[in-house]
Amino acid sequence: MKNKLLVSSLTLAATSILIASPIIAAVHQSAESEAKVTFTAPEDTPEILDPETLEPQTPEDGDVTNNKGPLSLDFVSNIDFGSHEIPVSAETYEAVTEKPFIQVTDRRGTGQGWSVSAQASNFEQNGQNTLNDSTITFSNGESASPLEGLEAPVVQQNIVLTTGGDSAPVVEAAGRGENESISNAQGLGTWVIRWLKGEGNDTNEKVKLSVPQGQASAGEHTSTITWTLYDGPGNN
Repeated sequence: MKNKLLVSSLTLAATSILIASPIIAAVHQSAESEAKVTFTAPEDTPEILDPETLEPQTPEDGDVTNNKGPLSLDFVSNIDFGSHEIPVSAETYEAVTEKPFIQVTDRRGTGQGWSVSAQASNFEQNGQNTLNDSTITFSNGESASPLEGLEAPVVQQNIVLTTGGDSAPVVEAAGRGENESISNAQGLGTWVIRWLKGEGNDTNEKVKLSVPQGQASAGEHTSTITWTLYDGPGNN
């Protein structure tokens, strides 16, 4: 009789434990939604910036190209070397243009880089070539952007254009590396490539015209500088 009571007591205890400790099932559910944005290539014409203040301006002396699209050459300055007496010997003249510059805008969103070259034609007067073998030199230029934190394109520090000669590289924006983000590319956004006259100088020592001996003659002589924008670095 005592054994039967013991078994019954153990059975009752086990049943009590099961009732007091119910099994709790873990709940795990998930769902996915989507966020998206679309960008399109711009087709408007970029504003022209003042090369010194980097504020929008209406330039007076140069070519506003009105080029549209995601990669554009926006502006190139005319260069004036002033008026001088006819020299007997070879002479070099500094520009009287105080703030010559070119402007490039890259809004492609690809980070593939770009570059610009320049080429000077022969000087001409009344349809005849003049000032043969003259050179136009741009030195100590710099690139500037109205936005901070962008990678700057690299400006050649001694650009020599022989009139009637080959083109020369001016500036290059390197593209992003493999597996790098677009922000690692140089030259994103709008960039001014400028050769500003030094403070206190009467003429611009960064842009010079060298005329060989015996080439100067009376009257105005004109050369055309052609600036060419390429859609990648290293194409000069």
